[in-house]
Amino acid sequence: MKITRNRKLIITLLLAAVIMFSGITAYADDWIIEPYRVESGDGSKVFYFNPLHDSSYPAMGVYYLNETSDSVYYFEITPTMLIPGDLIFSDDFQYAVLVSSSQNVALEFFANGALIRYYTIEDLVGNTDMVSMSVSMARWKNHESVGFDSVANALTLTTVDNLTYVFDITTGEIVEDVESGGLGRLGSTILVILSIGMAMGIVFLRAARNNHGSKRIPYR
Repeated sequence: MKITRNRKLIITLLLAAVIMFSGITAYADDWIIEPYRVESGDGSKVFYFNPLHDSSYPAMGVYYLNETSDSVYYFEITPTMLIPGDLIFSDDFQYAVLVSSSQNVALEFFANGALIRYYTIEDLVGNTDMVSMSVSMARWKNHESVGFDSVANALTLTTVDNLTYVFDITTGEIVEDVESGGLGRLGSTILVILSIGMAMGIVFLRAARNNHGSKRIPYR
């Protein structure tokens, strides 16, 4: 009985150490999955999100907003967890970008429901130690910084390490990459290089002192 308890204690301590020294903050998921609908800016289409197959909603996809309600397209990748605002559309609903909170993928760009480009968290965040993790999610961006220009089809967002990106959602390409404060990707790299250089300098200095001391002639 004592052995079992000790093992549980050791496992708990190891998990706590991993979380503590990896620089990652863990938190619980609090998703509430509900179906919803969004109409296009030009009023011609509607998007339905229906992960639980609610009978009052059609299957997840884009439909014409008219008497026929025919489907326009379905998404190649169907997210199971989505809240209003995570999936951003162009005014005509031809293009869309999913601002993801999964543990790996950060952004997914779609054209008529087909995936055309995606970015992982490592692609966008310079200092991944600042990313907070849960069981299935990651907080890699500043939520208040996400903005969309429907005229230019430009998505702007800032990561947790203060890197600001502007994307063209029709292609998924990065059209602007700006460091908006803090260390950011470049600053973090420079800091690591400086730290390594200082450490090597201290080692060489100590070695030189020891070598010099060993050559001293003893006093007679």
